[in-house]
Amino acid sequence: MSGIINSAGSKSGVIGYTELSSTEWTDYYSSSTITGWGSVSNPILCYRRIGTLIYINFYLSGVSNHTNAEFTLPYANKSTPVGNYVVPNFGECQDNGSQLLHGGGSGNIDGYLAPSGSSVICRIGKSASGWTNSGDKRITGFFIYEANSV
Repeated sequence: MSGIINSAGSKSGVIGYTELSSTEWTDYYSSSTITGWGSVSNPILCYRRIGTLIYINFYLSGVSNHTNAEFTLPYANKSTPVGNYVVPNFGECQDNGSQLLHGGGSGNIDGYLAPSGSSVICRIGKSASGWTNSGDKRITGFFIYEANSV
């Protein structure tokens, strides 16, 4: 019978079957360029790749030294004809030592990925205003994007 997985687990004969290459969760904090902190404590910055989809899990917390919060991606973002790829409400944040509350989007962070870009810029809610460059800053969240190539 064609198209049946045999008792040994062989997938030969399965119509349209494509094996997606994937990775386990990989820590890439040490190879990422981080902007916005003078020092970071107990960072988590890892990815998992399944095909061209990249899953990012992040937790960056420490002393702020810049009005940006940005980190590089393990693979460049896919090129799109419509401009920046925005990941709304993909995490939570703390700015200048104060936990920002949800409600009106002020406690959420949005991620901005430029077409074919290799970094994500984290903004507080829908505002384009920056972070304070002092006190404790924290961003934490998860998002998925499509890589340009892997």
